Amino acid sequence: MGYGFGGFLIVVGLVLAFAVNDAVDDVNLYAVGLIMAGVGVVIVALTAFTLNNQRRSRTVQTTTHPDGSQTVNERRNEIRSTSAERPGRANRPSRTSGP
Repeated sequence: MGYGFGGFLIVVGLVLAFAVNDAVDDVNLYAVGLIMAGVGVVIVALTAFTLNNQRRSRTVQTTTHPDGSQTVNERRNEIRSTSAERPGRANRPSRTSGP
């Protein structure tokens, strides 16, 4: 779903809640709008959480020795990108304002 759909739900929900003055029989547009906006906020938060978790990696290596004993090695890496590692950002001249 992602950021786009979450943002869409937030916008449409807030428009329904605060900008629409029409009435629909047995439907409270204010409540529907707030519910849509709330769901949009939850979707944006879950998207941010899951995308952040994908940037971490974990490797588990189990070694079985000839005597039957086992050794478990666990390695965790957090992947961080700098502006130089992102495509299109490397060696870009800085912008300066001049006369």
